[in-house]
Amino acid sequence: MSNKNYRLLFFLLVTMLGTSLGSSAQTTLGRVALGAFVPTGDDADVAETGLALQLTADVQISGKIGVEAELNWIPINLDSANRPVGRLIEARQIGAVAGFRLMSQALSETDSKPAAYVSARVGFSRIAVKSDTTTSVPGWIGRTLDQTQNLPPFSFPTRSTENAFVISPRAGFLLRPSPKAIIDISVAPAFLFDGGSVSRQIVATIGFGMLGRLD
Repeated sequence: MSNKNYRLLFFLLVTMLGTSLGSSAQTTLGRVALGAFVPTGDDADVAETGLALQLTADVQISGKIGVEAELNWIPINLDSANRPVGRLIEARQIGAVAGFRLMSQALSETDSKPAAYVSARVGFSRIAVKSDTTTSVPGWIGRTLDQTQNLPPFSFPTRSTENAFVISPRAGFLLRPSPKAIIDISVAPAFLFDGGSVSRQIVATIGFGMLGRLD
């Protein structure tokens, strides 16, 4: 499936999520999360565990069923141990996913009961690498680095970008210190489909949010 078809699929999903909200009041949850980004496979050879920032919005549409959308930003911690100092400069990854969420119980503003949840999301991820490396490396991160290879001597750093379709299930637990306050502990593996290759990443976060109502 081409990137164009993936974008169409994502657009249809977001449209379906929006129209499913209806006109009745809905419980909403917005949160900000900070955690660890863990590359795996070939990407673990060129990047180390680093930080991840997430912004997430959820809407409870019917009992235990809800929808969620997430924007994540990751400043990738590139591994320069086996490369000349100064060759790898910086890398940033941004992603957007949306999908359905199933909870162990419906959230309510009148109690402080904790809840577990699982989510099924799809979306897109984009990586941008600014580098002057001339070393060939594989993987989602590495292939983007490869696009800056074979530079002439004393050349300036080059910026390269790549896009990927993402499937990212998520599992988490919501603590309720008060009826409206939320502490969210979650783990979300991400499978990135890029040019016939699949890479896997893991993001574990702890987030803080507030319950509200969508009238």
